Amino acid sequence: MKKNKILYSIFLVFIGVFSLWGNEGTKLLEDYKTVLMRIRYSKTSGFCHDGKTEIREEKVKASENSFFIEQRNIYLKVKNIKENKVYYTRCFELQEDNGKLAAAANYQIEPAVKITGHWNFFKIGKKLNITVCSGEKCKNTEITLYEINETPKNIKDGIFFEFDESEKKEALNFSISLNAKPMPIIDIKEEEAKMNEILRKMEKYFTAAQIKEKKDAFYKALASLK
Repeated sequence: MKKNKILYSIFLVFIGVFSLWGNEGTKLLEDYKTVLMRIRYSKTSGFCHDGKTEIREEKVKASENSFFIEQRNIYLKVKNIKENKVYYTRCFELQEDNGKLAAAANYQIEPAVKITGHWNFFKIGKKLNITVCSGEKCKNTEITLYEINETPKNIKDGIFFEFDESEKKEALNFSISLNAKPMPIIDIKEEEAKMNEILRKMEKYFTAAQIKEKKDAFYKALASLK
């Protein structure tokens, strides 16, 4: 009986250590992915969320096809035509994609706007208007923007958000910056220092090969910024 108690105690200690390792290892991996994303997209227009927190941004000049919603809880609805999934975004570099107007490659505006000629956009009242002209004929489409105050279920590239569809409502007031885009405010040296600290701590939980793989991915992302 005494032997069984000793074995049980050893088992509990083992489970506790394994759980602690799992929690610490998982947290370090999450921290690594967050910093890596911030570095990869630090010079990408519209990058405003690293999966954990919102990123500060500044408004800069951009092309005539660029505009973005200044409020962080107001979104344009788009559909990824490759995934056949709906996302929401604040930032757009309007372009033609497979005959339709898109916020980015593969992300077509919802409802769909067919491109048959010249197009432009403007705001009237509570609506974002897209006008497409072919010859002397013009068609205007009102695009609804949505107010969503929930935490996204999924974030893609720090720009496209997945929400519970039931949580959205039509936006009544919003500000749109034309010919402008938001750029993330990220201190690369600070992020590099964070990453080096994370990689150092990982030595306790990951193999040398695993750490090398992560370190290589980090320095590759860093080199791409130069």
